[in-house]
Amino acid sequence: MQAQPRVKSPAWNQAAVSLDEMQSIGRKIAKLIFPGCVVYFEGGLGAGKTTLIQKICRELKVDDVVLSPTFSILKPYISASGLELLHVDLYRIENPAELLLIGIEDFQDTDCVWLIEWPNRGFDVIPPPDIRIQLSGAGSSRKICMTNEANSLKMSMVADA
Repeated sequence: MQAQPRVKSPAWNQAAVSLDEMQSIGRKIAKLIFPGCVVYFEGGLGAGKTTLIQKICRELKVDDVVLSPTFSILKPYISASGLELLHVDLYRIENPAELLLIGIEDFQDTDCVWLIEWPNRGFDVIPPPDIRIQLSGAGSSRKICMTNEANSLKMSMVADA
């Protein structure tokens, strides 16, 4: 295997996204995810963060029912291809040090994909984002903005041809 730099993809915005359209957005985001990828999901209550994570997990072939880990804080999943995903919901975190008590550091040097809701409540402990998803609005219409924040040093492994 040879390490190659990831190409920084452009940011995109999509307005007037209904809950029904979230599947196609989830498909687009799932195509950008790689082992070790960190994705931040930002937005108010009801903006669709958990719904979008559910759609991404469906695209990545996670068979488990994906629910928000609001009370457990983190929930690991495994995709059909063996990709490990860690769904983290920091809504109830009042101090980033609380994350250390639940063992979040056990995942830090792994290739798991981090899907983090409310990342502003854990900046001292959680890894920096490769992708930032900002959701706004609620009900039948919302706006989704995606930016790729992976620095040019981020590497992915690809098999030699």
